[in-house]
Amino acid sequence: MSSFGGQQKLVPYFIDAIKLQKNSTAYVTFEDVDHIDKAQVLVHKKVYLPNDKMPERDPDDFRYTDLIGFLVIDETHGELGKLRMYRNFHSNSSRQLI
Repeated sequence: MSSFGGQQKLVPYFIDAIKLQKNSTAYVTFEDVDHIDKAQVLVHKKVYLPNDKMPERDPDDFRYTDLIGFLVIDETHGELGKLRMYRNFHSNSSRQLI
């Protein structure tokens, strides 16, 4: 199952087939999307997959989200807590600690 963004809420779709491209795009065939008019509204939308359905990553591929759960220690203030969430807003990043 995948979800589509672009509106206020993610909408789930079941995938029949997916072919990932090198440029961060994919060709996707969805269950119950059997006509061009149904498919047209999905063109150029972001697809969100559950983590267990994501393609395998190269072991050297580091992402800041890999740090979730790690203890954050400040040189001056000591332990701050565990990293709970990381969000990237392009020009600004946000981190939340427990």
